[in-house]
This record gives sequence, structure tokens and C-alpha cells, in this order.
Amino acid sequence: MGKEKKESKIDKGSLFKTIIIVFIAVGIAGGSFFAGIMLDKLVLSKETNKVEKSKDEVKEVMFTLDDFLVNLADKGGRRYLKAKICLGYEEDKKLSAELEENKLKIRDAIINVLRTKKTGDLNENGTEKLKIEIKDTVNMLLNEGKITNVYFSDILIQ
Repeated sequence: MGKEKKESKIDKGSLFKTIIIVFIAVGIAGGSFFAGIMLDKLVLSKETNKVEKSKDEVKEVMFTLDDFLVNLADKGGRRYLKAKICLGYEEDKKLSAELEENKLKIRDAIINVLRTKKTGDLNENGTEKLKIEIKDTVNMLLNEGKITNVYFSDILIQ
């Protein structure tokens, strides 16, 4: 009987040590997994910030055109549009030179777009569509780059 008690104590002691070792191993594995995830998020966050900073570093330049004064396509031809338009683009010396060189062609193309519009076309949504149409029209004339935005600094419909 004495041997059975001794073996029972050894089995309980070994079982207890095994359970402790398993818990420690699971804790180390879980901690390593958690640390890996946090490190990955930290590295990914830094890369995302670098991409955002590089996007912010791109400087938008404005090319201002003279005032536009055109008749609108309304019946009777008594309505007109007066607007001051600026073209926005990423800073590029070649594109700047091309815009300056083709200023008259660009103005002519924009005038042709504006003259097709009616008063009803120039509501809030229509103005956004007009900006896209002007951008697309001007970009067809350019070889060295593309404009990215069209801005109205003044707009008057009468």
C-alpha cells in the first residue's frame, strides 16, 4: 500500500508540472502572436502615413484664365454667363509652359463648352458636370500632363 501512495503522488506531481508547462507554452505562443499582430499594424501604419505624406507633398498649381463672358444657349439669346476659371494641376514646369503656350486654344475650347449651356444646366449639380466637361476638354488639348481640377472663382448668370 505504501508504494501506491508514492506512485499517486508522483503522478499528481508530474501531471501538475505538465499542466504548468502547457499553460506557459500557450501563454508564450499567444503573447508572440499578439506582439506579431501589433508590430504588423505599427509597420503598416507607418507605411500608410508615408503614402499620405507623399500625396500631401504634391503641390497643386493654379493656372488662371481671364474672365469669360458668353451668351448661353437659352431661347432668345438674352441670357449670358460671366465666369472666372482657374485650372488646377500638379506642379510641372512642362505643363505650365504648355498651358501658357496654348492659352488661346484653351480659352476657345472652354468658350465653346460654355456656349452650349442653358441657364437650367448651371445649378449645383450642373456646375460640377460643367467642371468635369471643361477638364476633359482641356486635357484633350494637352500633351505634357493633365489638369486635375477646375475652379470657378467668380460665376454670374444674367
